[in-house]
Amino acid sequence: MPKQTSTWKSVERRLARMFGAERNQDTHGYDFKTEFIIGEVKHRDTLPKWIEDAMAQVDLASATDGDGLLPVVILHAKGQRFDDCYAFIRVSNMSRLHDFMVMYAGMEGK
Repeated sequence: MPKQTSTWKSVERRLARMFGAERNQDTHGYDFKTEFIIGEVKHRDTLPKWIEDAMAQVDLASATDGDGLLPVVILHAKGQRFDDCYAFIRVSNMSRLHDFMVMYAGMEGK
């Protein structure tokens, strides 16, 4: 009987593949890396509703007023430096950005 893989490992593996990477087997540091990004995956049963609501809000704005611009949710804590805020985007958009960076890097090398 095959060994059952835990859900979080499976999620890490699948997300790494979306970026053309393999899941890092080390227990510390990061879950995957590519030429341009290093990723840490956090799998939870649910995400905070306010984050999902913020993403839905900016997705709608992008579709209706943003002419297809990249939807980004910026998280800022009281007292936090603005250049240390967190920017959240959907993985599908990050994957497209990553593909663009790979393509652009290939063009620069020619």
